[in-house]
Amino acid sequence: MKVCRIRWAVLVAASLVAALASAVTLGQVDDFQDGTLMFWGGGAALTNVANGGPNGAGDRFLQIQSNGGSGPGSRLATLNTNQWSGDYIAAGVQAVEMHLNNFSAQDLHMRIVVFGPGLATQWTSAQAVVLPAGSGWRRVTFLLTQSALTRVSGTDSYTTCLSNASQLMIRHNVNASSGGDPIAATMGMDNVTAVVGPTLLPNVFQILTGVPQSGNVQSLWFQDTDRLVVREAPPIALGLPSVDIRIDGTSLLTTVSGMSLRVVTSTSAVPAAATTQVVQMRNFSASIWETVDTRAGTGSDNAIVITPTGDPNRFIQSGTRLVQVRIRWFDPGTLFTFGWVGRINQVNWLTTP
Repeated sequence: MKVCRIRWAVLVAASLVAALASAVTLGQVDDFQDGTLMFWGGGAALTNVANGGPNGAGDRFLQIQSNGGSGPGSRLATLNTNQWSGDYIAAGVQAVEMHLNNFSAQDLHMRIVVFGPGLATQWTSAQAVVLPAGSGWRRVTFLLTQSALTRVSGTDSYTTCLSNASQLMIRHNVNASSGGDPIAATMGMDNVTAVVGPTLLPNVFQILTGVPQSGNVQSLWFQDTDRLVVREAPPIALGLPSVDIRIDGTSLLTTVSGMSLRVVTSTSAVPAAATTQVVQMRNFSASIWETVDTRAGTGSDNAIVITPTGDPNRFIQSGTRLVQVRIRWFDPGTLFTFGWVGRINQVNWLTTP
């Protein structure tokens, strides 16, 4: 009897450890770089592809392929009952972000689905993310706030479901339902990330002062070896910057409770610290450019996260949801070099519902 009790205690302890290990945590990322499916499964055919993710060669991703018709494999969907189960509310996870790529010839309507305890209840995206045919890699956000989800099966409340999630699913579903839609399609998925709110990526930039050297708007999405590079130009008046770049994005949310700005920059100026780098955000309420960070330039990439105090909604234009930032470098006139450049590796806005 004592041996049985000991074995039972061991089994209980092991199950508790497994539950804790699989619980969703803020900031967790599935990037598939370990060559596995990272516990994603389901009826669709899943493959860990070695190359061709958002970062190109060597960037692995998960390929999901469905065959349409009926039965197993007919629906474009994948699910996870391991690291994506648990208490989303306690973990502070209010959104799941990922890169998706539609390799198919027809549009996909992607939704996230949270299954409650026992799989009886499903809460899914009220609005689908439409992924056009041949989309290329796109960063998408699935909000998990109550207003962004709708219950399509079961009776569990939003709070009960999100605090006791047994399974997370990503699927094609034109109209929100409990079963998804059959379709023959192929999609890539990568960098599945648990976040507190949507990360906004730049969609356009404008060089106000300076000469473009290399890079495009996609150069601003990731912190990697691809940068937007702009050569200095003589300012049109004393006290103005030698490099001045405006970057625009679009907020997914009309109003937010918080906003932070992540910027990764460097300069080739010598000495780099002699330049002054200024970051401004557009304050639409006051119709001004508000300086949110001032510091010396750096010769190597320097990542800074700026969280302005006060109401963050002043940085979101009403109606359009436009957000804007300017990154500027000032030449003090004492540099040892000419033709130096300002480099921007990454710009992201991080918002909280």
